[in-house]
Amino acid sequence: MLLRTLGGLELEGAAIRRPKPLLLLAYLALEGKQPRGHLAELFWSGATDSRNRLSVTLKRLRDAAPGAVEADGIHAWSTLACDAAQLLEALSHHDSAAIERLYRGAFLEGLELRLGVELEEWVYQTREHLGDRVREVLVMQAQRLASQRDFERAAAVAEAAAFVAGATTPTSHTSALLADLLQAGASDWSAPWRRRADAEGIELPTPATLGAARERLASGATRPVSPHHNLPVPSTSFVGRERELAGIADLLDRRGARLVTIHGPGGSGKTRLALEVAHARTRTPGVDAVYLVPLVSAAAAADIPVAIGAAIGASMAPGGASLDAVVAAIGARQVVLVLDEVEHLAADARVLAEILGACPRLHLIVTSRQRLELEEEFVWQLRGLVLPDPVGSAAAGPAAAIERSDAVRLFLHRARRARADLELGADDLDHVQRICHLVEGSPLAIELAAVWIRSMTPREIAAAIERSLDALGTPSRNIAPGHQSMRAVFDRSWALLDHASRRTLMQLAVFRDGFTSAAALSVTGAERALLAKLADASLIEPAGTERYRQHALLRQYCQELLRAEPESATAAAQRLVYAMERLAEEASGHLVLAHQGDWFERLEVEMGNLRAALAFAERHAPRAGLRIAHHLRNFWLVRGHIVEVASAVRRILEHPEAGAATLDRARALQLIASAQPWRHESALQSHEALMIALAQDDAALIAEATHQVGRLAEALGHSPSARKALLDALERFRSLRDAAGEAAVLNHLGNIAYYAGDERAAETHYARSLELEERLGNTWGIASRLTNLGIIAKRGGAHEQALALYRRSLRLSRALGDRRACAYVLECLACLAANAGEPERAASLWGAVEAERLRSARLRYGREREEHEVEVAAARARCASAAFDEAWQRGVRQGLDEAVARESETTEFARR
Repeated sequence: MLLRTLGGLELEGAAIRRPKPLLLLAYLALEGKQPRGHLAELFWSGATDSRNRLSVTLKRLRDAAPGAVEADGIHAWSTLACDAAQLLEALSHHDSAAIERLYRGAFLEGLELRLGVELEEWVYQTREHLGDRVREVLVMQAQRLASQRDFERAAAVAEAAAFVAGATTPTSHTSALLADLLQAGASDWSAPWRRRADAEGIELPTPATLGAARERLASGATRPVSPHHNLPVPSTSFVGRERELAGIADLLDRRGARLVTIHGPGGSGKTRLALEVAHARTRTPGVDAVYLVPLVSAAAAADIPVAIGAAIGASMAPGGASLDAVVAAIGARQVVLVLDEVEHLAADARVLAEILGACPRLHLIVTSRQRLELEEEFVWQLRGLVLPDPVGSAAAGPAAAIERSDAVRLFLHRARRARADLELGADDLDHVQRICHLVEGSPLAIELAAVWIRSMTPREIAAAIERSLDALGTPSRNIAPGHQSMRAVFDRSWALLDHASRRTLMQLAVFRDGFTSAAALSVTGAERALLAKLADASLIEPAGTERYRQHALLRQYCQELLRAEPESATAAAQRLVYAMERLAEEASGHLVLAHQGDWFERLEVEMGNLRAALAFAERHAPRAGLRIAHHLRNFWLVRGHIVEVASAVRRILEHPEAGAATLDRARALQLIASAQPWRHESALQSHEALMIALAQDDAALIAEATHQVGRLAEALGHSPSARKALLDALERFRSLRDAAGEAAVLNHLGNIAYYAGDERAAETHYARSLELEERLGNTWGIASRLTNLGIIAKRGGAHEQALALYRRSLRLSRALGDRRACAYVLECLACLAANAGEPERAASLWGAVEAERLRSARLRYGREREEHEVEVAAARARCASAAFDEAWQRGVRQGLDEAVARESETTEFARR
């Protein structure tokens, strides 16, 4: 029996036609003996009875095709003859006749079967590998024929090579070579091939005459059929990095790069990527040799040519010049050298420029944590692998985790090597995603973490990483010492630094979310030149204009070093608090004015650092922490951080220094009260703040505190006392010429009038407040007043006007990132939809809002809750209960962001 996989899928001599059992046979024929657990997960991923399905399939195969497959309790295997395996054997011997006979089409061509991501990847990779190898051999055969001046036969072979089924798009070099072969043989495909290359964006040399093309081909007759190399055979599969492979190939083939530095931090996979690029170069026509040159043991510039000479087999005369010997050995050949781990020799890199200058067809691929700073250098900055969607996001899930993430795919590959019977559920995959985020996609860290699947669950591995960097280590004996743990990787980077760089890097660990160059100067004293030096050494990385960040694992390493010096740690944290206080003070005046959105974005980026500052302030700098909280009160409210910050402020107030009746304490009490305005405790806090303000005789704070008292009375339904306090606050703000305060009070007076049934007065207050907010440019205030005016319009039956006001408010709130306001406007739109005869649409909007409220733990209270329940009950009564519930759940699944995006434009229900 022969299993045919090229050009289709069939088992000759057997009645099996179902594709999945045949695909299983193909996998075993090419990959050899496999663990049953791995096969079950690979072929029936997600099925609860995957092992049983495998057993049933194996039995059917044995019954229908005896001898095709064998299995025991642990493994399954096949000794079946397979045309793809025969093709690989023929390719290894360059047996053109066998290749032509066997390659009837692409591997598993026409296979129509829904596969898991990992199995589908195997199919495509095998298909492309076989197609590319066939084209490679055909191109070499055509070159040999051309070197013998048999140009017509060479062109015939080139035609076959040009259109190999299943092969990837050829490189620019291969495309140009095929163009010459087709032209030299006067092939009818010469012009179409050039048009196809042009359509795919491949630049070919200007067409030469037939004679010139023939001479160009004939001159390459002495090239070896396949390049010599000393590259190791990879012991593990290469996962992801498609963009990097294509990008580096483009630098080498199209942009004329002769020195490409793969630059990145330790553990980012520089060496593995460089080797994959190098292996691809061995399949590139025209390349004579590819060599790996390890430089980790080289100590100085003089050692570089010695190491190169040893790798390429250069003849070194005793006492002779090693550089001259290397240049002589390379000569005019097209050679690719992979120089691995060069960072400690960056200062001596000029010797590489000398070698390049003397060897015109030499290409260097360098791996380094440090840029070489040579004119010839093209730098490819290497980051972590593609990460999955954050756990808990709408898009996150088992399928999305694998399909969208190279990081998760790598973890699963390595975990299954460590434990062949591995089976992971949806909860396990959530924690695999968490692991990938904790290590920020670092390939080495992912591999080190995956090893622990032997004895730990993904949840336990993630927890261990959070506790200590030591969790990222391996007992494997055949891994280089410098890569057996992330600590060893970072120790090597640390050893290359001078004292000033070490101190700076260690103190930068107090920043949680990156830092600006100005903040780094404040906290560590580091000038921009030193930050640039650390970036060049891959120890920090640019994260926007004038902003940098540390890799999470490196920050963890530096935090450990910093904690070992308590005085330095405290001083650095203290400086962080004061840097955040200065930022908060600067931002304060802009948060109610035009361009406030820009400031909200800037502060959101700093949110981790602000949290760190508030946490440190609880113990060591209470007054500064309270001032940070007060200055940014509008930001906390708009971006939904108010409850979190109020909890931090409560803890700060427990510090002895924060207990005195100071203005800072009064403002802190106001912030706490505003976080939960429906609680009676909040009213007591607002009254205490007012008493402090009166005792301190601070006019601005008295006005703010009086306004706060009125706001909370309104929230608690105490309208008379609320109105009295608000009118008092209004006069105080007007006497201070505080337009922002006046606008806020007018808004709350409008609320009181609205709930009292005086809609005309409410509209007057809202309109006057809107006028003041527009004069200030306070987008958040404008959006709020538009919503309130929309409610008035809806109550008056002016649905078109209400819709226009809601839409404008929603767009403004969306631009500000104000999720709380967006949710409120969606509720208003839901009420409008229900009144317009679209209860299911209303239910969908309410469902989206409900999902957001659960996410942010924001409860409805008082009149808001009562009105909501009445509106929902009325809408539910207008349609079938099942349809209403389904629409509600659809909104929950959709989520706030999608609902806001859709509702920002559509207007159908208002016109019904």
